[in-house]
Amino acid sequence: MKKVLIVATKDCHQRHILKDRLQQIGAQCSVECVDDDPELIEKYGITNAPNIIVDGKVVFRGRPDQHLPSLEELKKMCNK
Repeated sequence: MKKVLIVATKDCHQRHILKDRLQQIGAQCSVECVDDDPELIEKYGITNAPNIIVDGKVVFRGRPDQHLPSLEELKKMCNK
């Protein structure tokens, strides 16, 4: 099973939406906040939130001008 991680800030409202969508496609995921673990910023090159990391690789980087991935896009990212 793929390890799926959402990396965001505590005030990122989109992390909850992403988590729900990932659960809808059957992906087990965890959420980590850069507020609690600032080393994540350097480790994954985080500049915005939210981010999706699958098996240690960043597959989505949220930006203010970008929509969240659809269920179909998430399936592809997670190989579901």
